[in-house]
Amino acid sequence: MSKKVKKKKNNAKKKPTNKPKKTETQYDDTEDFLGSDDDAFEEFMSILKDQNINDFLSEILSADPLLDAFYSGLDTIKNEAEYKAYVDSFIVKNSHLPGIEEFAVRMQEMPVDEKIKRFMKLIQENLDEYYQTNWDGKEDFMRFDAEDHVLSLFSELNQIFADHKMYSRGISLCLQAIQFLEDDPYNFTAYLMTYYCALEKKDNVDEFLAVIEEAYDKVDVDILLPVSIFYYVYGDEERAREVLFEMMNNNTGTERFIFNYDQIDDELDEYFMNEEDEDDYPPYTFETFAIIYDQMYWYIMDHDDYFTWAKAQLEITNN
Repeated sequence: MSKKVKKKKNNAKKKPTNKPKKTETQYDDTEDFLGSDDDAFEEFMSILKDQNINDFLSEILSADPLLDAFYSGLDTIKNEAEYKAYVDSFIVKNSHLPGIEEFAVRMQEMPVDEKIKRFMKLIQENLDEYYQTNWDGKEDFMRFDAEDHVLSLFSELNQIFADHKMYSRGISLCLQAIQFLEDDPYNFTAYLMTYYCALEKKDNVDEFLAVIEEAYDKVDVDILLPVSIFYYVYGDEERAREVLFEMMNNNTGTERFIFNYDQIDDELDEYFMNEEDEDDYPPYTFETFAIIYDQMYWYIMDHDDYFTWAKAQLEITNN
């Protein structure tokens, strides 16, 4: 795609993520995102406490007094059990404050079906408030903030659907989010395409790709990578190869990603350590691969064999 894409706030660089490394096991059931490893918990806590190395949290803390109060009390937390108890007690203590329901849904451990229900309720309430508000005469930033707030809720629920392989529900949610705001700063278009690919909905993949290619001068890998994987899995290697070489033509980081896929976590860590932090990222570069890998790991990591095949195709071309 030809436009610069706003960095996805729910997947901002350096934000703590529950994305497993390529060597780790992925689970379909509901698990505490902190895990049980003491070292991992200490790393998670250090990231939460150190705003200097986490621009994402720094941005939030300056804008949300509720979260500011929450993070200010983390200094005494020593282990996972204490963290859970602290979250629960903080919610009870501040149950009278505006926004505590949304805070609880985002931060408190609960069964996934309950979290989904509460997110859906929050989304509907915020949509109702948005559409009932008369935006005439209000500052533009107030409407933009309201839109971003709604989209952030869509995005967090969408990630739950993706992580728990609820792809059909993800499709419905993405269509609703795109209908709400076509600008799509949270990349619901790419999620939608990836859901179609994961469910092997070939007609949807073909039709959606045609629409996207008609709308843009060229298409980036957030769309093309899952599509190429899909055709490979579907058994159409010729079409998978065509899309792979379209990625090569459109994105300068294609060879770097494909040839380094076996060590991709280390490659991405090095890339982000050396990169300047900006509000936008340039399309058609390695960073698009970094973003799409962080967002669509639930699909990409299931198809390591594709990258072995893709590497072989590029080696043949280079020779």
